[in-house]
Amino acid sequence: MNPYLELLRAQLTPAAAADLLTAAQVTDPHAAVRRLQGISQDALTQEALAACLAVVLPAVAGAASPTAALVSFERFARSAAQPADLFLYLAANPRQVEMLITLFAGSHFLSEILLRNPDYFRLFSERRELSQPKTKGPGAFCRTVRSAQRPAPLSALGTAAHRRGRLLRPARSAQSDPAALASGRRPGVAVPDHGRLAPSAPAPASSSSPWANWAAKN
Repeated sequence: MNPYLELLRAQLTPAAAADLLTAAQVTDPHAAVRRLQGISQDALTQEALAACLAVVLPAVAGAASPTAALVSFERFARSAAQPADLFLYLAANPRQVEMLITLFAGSHFLSEILLRNPDYFRLFSERRELSQPKTKGPGAFCRTVRSAQRPAPLSALGTAAHRRGRLLRPARSAQSDPAALASGRRPGVAVPDHGRLAPSAPAPASSSSPWANWAAKN
């Protein structure tokens, strides 16, 4: 019988189960056994995970941080809507397992992004530039996530450029206005009349003014 399936179904002694996880270089084999049993509760999921562990545990053993990689793998499995389907897919695609474990062990920041957005795994697994995780590095995953965002359509950009050209066109045509250039105004800029004051008419002399009375007597 498959020893990983026996481990998941708690059919091995604690020591025998821990030995299987010790080979994966994790710091606490007993805790790792409990984690794996926790993500495979039904028979179908246990069989799928048992097939997957034959690929996952060797990748975990060769990772930079085996314990962190296994913990992130457990969290990723819990985020899946259908864990059994995920395990069967990983069992059939060892290269995807290697890339996934490399990401989990190499970058806590990118691991959190993937764990919070499990749908990104589809982009992560389909992009050809991520086929060499050890040489490309975690930065390739960031480029994959950014490339998933569609840019604005060219028609929208053309409309914005057309509107901008219409706004600037009067300013360009006003440069040939000699009156504007002679007056020192910037071409295309209208000078408001808010500050102009109309000349006031002189106040009529009042007949009751003392000065008017003195002028009349002399």
